[in-house]
Amino acid sequence: MLKAIFFDLDGTLWNSSETVAESWNIVLEHENHPLRITGSDVLKHMGKSMDVIMRDVFGADMKDK
Repeated sequence: MLKAIFFDLDGTLWNSSETVAESWNIVLEHENHPLRITGSDVLKHMGKSMDVIMRDVFGADMKDK
């Protein structure tokens, strides 16, 4: 019986920034976008909403997409 689910949102147990960057880069490459994301880039944006990340990284508003 499942008694609990644990979410490591702040990366104290597992830092997923490199894996997340890799997934972004797969999509960026698939879309022929020249930008590549690093694990450090991901860490800079942890905790931000997707609207803010889109604006900061791509200079775009998600409402425009």
